[in-house]
Amino acid sequence: MCWRLRDVAALQVSLRQRRGVLAGWARCLLEDSRLAVVWVEMVEGGRTASGRVRPAAAAHVTAVDGRGAKLVDVVVRLAGARSREVPDGACPPGAAVEVLEGALGGRRVLAWTQEQVSALTRRLGALGCPLRLTVVSGLPGADWDGWQTSVRDRVAQWRGQLDPVSGALLPAWEPGRADRLWLLLTRMASSCEFAGFEEA
Repeated sequence: MCWRLRDVAALQVSLRQRRGVLAGWARCLLEDSRLAVVWVEMVEGGRTASGRVRPAAAAHVTAVDGRGAKLVDVVVRLAGARSREVPDGACPPGAAVEVLEGALGGRRVLAWTQEQVSALTRRLGALGCPLRLTVVSGLPGADWDGWQTSVRDRVAQWRGQLDPVSGALLPAWEPGRADRLWLLLTRMASSCEFAGFEEA
Protein backbone atom coordinates (compact mmCIF):
# COMPACT_ATOMS: atom_id res chain seq x y z
CA MET A 1 0.00 0.00 0.00
CA CYS A 2 2.84 2.38 0.84
CA TRP A 3 4.40 1.76 -2.57
CA ARG A 4 1.08 2.47 -4.28
CA LEU A 5 0.58 5.72 -2.35
CA ARG A 6 4.11 6.77 -3.26
CA ASP A 7 3.46 6.08 -6.96
CA VAL A 8 0.13 7.94 -6.90
CA ALA A 9 1.75 10.93 -5.21
CA ALA A 10 4.53 10.96 -7.81
CA LEU A 11 1.98 10.85 -10.64
CA GLN A 12 0.04 13.74 -9.10
CA VAL A 13 3.20 15.85 -8.94
CA SER A 14 4.06 14.98 -12.54
CA LEU A 15 0.56 15.86 -13.74
CA ARG A 16 0.63 19.16 -11.84
CA GLN A 17 3.88 20.09 -13.58
CA ARG A 18 2.52 18.89 -16.91
CA ARG A 19 -0.55 21.14 -16.64
CA GLY A 20 1.47 24.25 -17.41
CA VAL A 21 3.12 22.61 -20.41
CA LEU A 22 -0.26 21.57 -21.77
CA ALA A 23 -1.63 25.10 -21.32
CA GLY A 24 1.22 26.35 -23.50
CA TRP A 25 0.59 23.61 -26.04
CA ALA A 26 -3.07 24.60 -26.36
CA ARG A 27 -2.18 28.29 -26.60
CA CYS A 28 0.27 27.67 -29.46
CA LEU A 29 -2.36 25.69 -31.34
CA LEU A 30 -5.06 28.33 -30.98
CA GLU A 31 -2.73 31.09 -32.17
CA ASP A 32 -2.13 29.24 -35.47
CA SER A 33 -4.17 30.95 -38.21
CA ARG A 34 -4.26 27.68 -40.18
CA LEU A 35 -5.81 25.63 -37.37
CA ALA A 36 -9.01 23.65 -37.94
CA VAL A 37 -10.49 21.93 -34.88
CA VAL A 38 -12.39 18.95 -36.28
CA TRP A 39 -14.85 16.46 -34.84
CA VAL A 40 -15.96 13.38 -36.80
CA GLU A 41 -18.92 11.36 -35.55
CA MET A 42 -19.33 8.09 -37.46
CA VAL A 43 -22.84 6.68 -37.92
CA GLU A 44 -22.86 2.89 -37.66
CA GLY A 45 -24.17 0.97 -40.63
CA GLY A 46 -25.93 -1.74 -38.62
CA ARG A 47 -25.74 -5.47 -39.37
CA THR A 48 -26.75 -7.73 -42.20
CA ALA A 49 -29.36 -10.47 -41.72
CA SER A 50 -26.49 -12.89 -41.05
CA GLY A 51 -25.09 -10.64 -38.34
CA ARG A 52 -22.13 -9.20 -40.28
CA VAL A 53 -21.26 -5.63 -39.33
CA ARG A 54 -21.80 -3.23 -42.22
CA PRO A 55 -19.36 -0.35 -42.89
CA ALA A 56 -20.23 3.05 -41.48
CA ALA A 57 -23.35 4.53 -43.05
CA ALA A 58 -22.44 8.20 -42.63
CA ALA A 59 -20.23 10.66 -40.82
CA HIS A 60 -21.11 13.99 -39.25
CA VAL A 61 -18.16 16.36 -39.62
CA THR A 62 -17.94 19.69 -37.81
CA ALA A 63 -14.98 22.07 -37.76
CA VAL A 64 -14.11 25.49 -36.38
CA ASP A 65 -11.03 27.66 -36.71
CA GLY A 66 -8.70 28.85 -33.95
CA ARG A 67 -11.14 31.61 -32.98
CA GLY A 68 -14.10 29.23 -32.80
CA ALA A 69 -15.72 30.37 -36.08
CA LYS A 70 -17.52 27.63 -37.99
CA LEU A 71 -15.68 26.21 -40.98
CA VAL A 72 -17.95 23.32 -41.91
CA ASP A 73 -20.91 21.28 -40.66
CA VAL A 74 -21.77 18.46 -43.04
CA VAL A 75 -23.19 14.94 -42.93
CA VAL A 76 -21.39 12.66 -45.39
CA ARG A 77 -23.24 9.67 -46.88
CA LEU A 78 -20.98 6.61 -46.78
CA ALA A 79 -23.53 3.92 -47.72
CA GLY A 80 -26.07 3.36 -50.47
CA ALA A 81 -28.99 5.73 -50.87
CA ARG A 82 -31.41 3.06 -49.60
CA SER A 83 -29.55 2.48 -46.33
CA ARG A 84 -31.90 3.18 -43.42
CA GLU A 85 -29.02 4.33 -41.20
CA VAL A 86 -28.07 7.28 -43.43
CA PRO A 87 -29.51 10.53 -41.98
CA ASP A 88 -31.84 12.59 -44.16
CA GLY A 89 -30.05 15.26 -46.15
CA ALA A 90 -26.66 13.54 -46.10
CA CYS A 91 -24.27 14.77 -48.79
CA PRO A 92 -23.02 12.24 -51.39
CA PRO A 93 -19.35 11.27 -50.93
CA GLY A 94 -17.95 13.13 -53.94
CA ALA A 95 -19.76 16.35 -53.15
CA ALA A 96 -18.86 16.04 -49.46
CA VAL A 97 -15.15 15.72 -50.30
CA GLU A 98 -15.36 18.96 -52.29
CA VAL A 99 -17.01 20.71 -49.33
CA LEU A 100 -14.47 19.35 -46.85
CA GLU A 101 -11.45 20.14 -49.02
CA GLY A 102 -12.81 23.64 -49.58
CA ALA A 103 -13.20 24.20 -45.84
CA LEU A 104 -10.17 22.29 -44.53
CA GLY A 105 -7.70 22.18 -47.40
CA GLY A 106 -4.37 23.75 -46.44
CA ARG A 107 -5.33 23.85 -42.77
CA ARG A 108 -3.72 21.98 -39.87
CA VAL A 109 -6.42 19.62 -38.67
CA LEU A 110 -6.63 18.94 -34.94
CA ALA A 111 -8.90 16.04 -33.95
CA TRP A 112 -9.68 14.19 -30.73
CA THR A 113 -7.68 11.24 -32.05
CA GLN A 114 -5.95 10.44 -35.33
CA GLU A 115 -8.31 7.47 -35.75
CA GLN A 116 -11.35 9.75 -35.72
CA VAL A 117 -10.25 11.33 -39.01
CA SER A 118 -8.67 8.15 -40.39
CA ALA A 119 -11.96 6.26 -40.13
CA LEU A 120 -13.57 8.85 -42.40
CA THR A 121 -10.73 9.08 -44.92
CA ARG A 122 -10.41 5.28 -45.16
CA ARG A 123 -14.12 4.89 -45.90
CA LEU A 124 -14.13 7.70 -48.46
CA GLY A 125 -11.06 6.17 -50.13
CA ALA A 126 -12.84 2.81 -50.34
CA LEU A 127 -15.71 4.59 -52.10
CA GLY A 128 -13.32 6.13 -54.64
CA CYS A 129 -13.48 9.63 -53.15
CA PRO A 130 -10.11 10.22 -51.46
CA LEU A 131 -9.85 13.02 -48.90
CA ARG A 132 -6.40 14.27 -47.97
CA LEU A 133 -6.00 16.22 -44.76
CA THR A 134 -2.94 17.22 -42.74
CA VAL A 135 -3.70 15.97 -39.24
CA VAL A 136 -1.56 17.43 -36.46
CA SER A 137 -3.33 15.89 -33.47
CA GLY A 138 -0.12 14.29 -32.26
CA LEU A 139 2.06 17.42 -32.24
CA PRO A 140 4.81 17.74 -31.24
CA GLY A 141 5.47 14.04 -31.81
CA ALA A 142 4.77 10.60 -30.42
CA ASP A 143 8.14 10.43 -28.67
CA TRP A 144 7.88 13.80 -26.95
CA ASP A 145 8.70 13.33 -23.23
CA GLY A 146 7.19 9.83 -23.12
CA TRP A 147 3.60 11.00 -22.69
CA GLN A 148 0.71 10.01 -24.93
CA THR A 149 0.13 12.76 -27.47
CA SER A 150 -3.43 12.48 -28.80
CA VAL A 151 -5.68 15.40 -27.87
CA ARG A 152 -7.83 12.95 -25.90
CA ASP A 153 -4.84 11.84 -23.81
CA ARG A 154 -3.54 15.37 -23.34
CA VAL A 155 -6.93 16.52 -22.06
CA ALA A 156 -6.93 13.61 -19.58
CA GLN A 157 -3.45 14.64 -18.42
CA TRP A 158 -4.53 18.29 -18.09
CA ARG A 159 -7.55 17.29 -16.01
CA GLY A 160 -5.34 15.06 -13.88
CA GLN A 161 -8.22 13.08 -12.41
CA LEU A 162 -7.14 9.77 -10.88
CA ASP A 163 -9.19 6.68 -10.11
CA PRO A 164 -9.60 6.66 -6.31
CA VAL A 165 -9.17 2.87 -6.17
CA SER A 166 -6.41 2.09 -8.67
CA GLY A 167 -4.71 5.48 -8.79
CA ALA A 168 -4.70 5.32 -12.61
CA LEU A 169 -5.36 8.39 -14.75
CA LEU A 170 -9.03 8.52 -15.78
CA PRO A 171 -9.90 9.03 -19.46
CA ALA A 172 -11.30 12.36 -20.59
CA TRP A 173 -14.94 12.76 -21.55
CA GLU A 174 -15.64 13.38 -25.24
CA PRO A 175 -16.75 16.91 -26.17
CA GLY A 176 -18.87 15.55 -29.05
CA ARG A 177 -18.55 18.53 -31.42
CA ALA A 178 -15.78 20.69 -32.83
CA ASP A 179 -16.98 23.87 -31.09
CA ARG A 180 -17.00 22.10 -27.73
CA LEU A 181 -13.50 20.75 -28.33
CA TRP A 182 -12.37 24.28 -29.20
CA LEU A 183 -13.92 25.59 -25.97
CA LEU A 184 -12.07 22.92 -24.02
CA LEU A 185 -8.79 23.94 -25.69
CA THR A 186 -9.39 27.60 -24.80
CA ARG A 187 -9.93 26.60 -21.17
CA MET A 188 -6.69 24.63 -21.26
CA ALA A 189 -4.84 27.57 -22.81
CA SER A 190 -6.02 30.00 -20.15
CA SER A 191 -5.71 27.66 -17.16
CA CYS A 192 -2.28 28.91 -16.11
CA GLU A 193 0.69 30.88 -17.34
CA PHE A 194 2.45 29.81 -20.52
CA ALA A 195 5.07 27.41 -19.22
CA GLY A 196 8.03 26.02 -21.07
CA PHE A 197 6.43 24.80 -24.31
CA GLU A 198 8.19 25.26 -27.60
CA GLU A 199 6.51 24.08 -30.75
CA ALA A 200 8.45 21.43 -32.62
